[in-house]
Amino acid sequence: MEANLNLRWYVVVSKPFAEKTALYWLNDMFREVEGYKSYLPYAVTERPARKGKVNTDPLVRPLFARHLFVRLDLDVERWKRIFNTQGVSTMLMFGERPLPVRDAVIDQIREREDSALAERLPKNGPQGKNPVIAVEPEPTVSAEEIAALKPGDALKVNHLGAEWNAVFHEPVDTKRVSVVLKLLGRDVDVEVTHAQIVLREGAAAI
Repeated sequence: MEANLNLRWYVVVSKPFAEKTALYWLNDMFREVEGYKSYLPYAVTERPARKGKVNTDPLVRPLFARHLFVRLDLDVERWKRIFNTQGVSTMLMFGERPLPVRDAVIDQIREREDSALAERLPKNGPQGKNPVIAVEPEPTVSAEEIAALKPGDALKVNHLGAEWNAVFHEPVDTKRVSVVLKLLGRDVDVEVTHAQIVLREGAAAI
């Protein structure tokens, strides 16, 4: 059978904390569509320590908060009904049509999947049966340097096996910060661990 060259990946933006809900209803809507695929990878990191409490369970969250991927042929499917799907907020758009994502971006994410880690996590956990990616690189900056960061400071961050220009937004907890990086053709808010941060010229430093 000849491959459908019009099948492309697109980004669906869910409502807050509704990634799995959006995924479920999108899969239900397009379950009979030939070539349809969905993808919602999860990141697994060390859970931040809390005063007086020890918790060894990992922290499991969507790799891109509120972002999931679907593969469709826009010229065949009634894709506009995605906007009315439960859990969905919008799609990444270019003009009046969804913005396609290069296959190489999805391939790069999939190369980071950790099947051995997935087997150790409960299937009824936050990720369910979705793929997981371990995000625990070696630290390259000190806690003092991270504490000195201010909103708007320029950074580089290691993310998905590559180094990206980013802008510091705010601390999330004792282990993670929120940054803005150019990804998927637009500015995307991403949470990264302290170990993923690489300071560069122009960023705050001690």
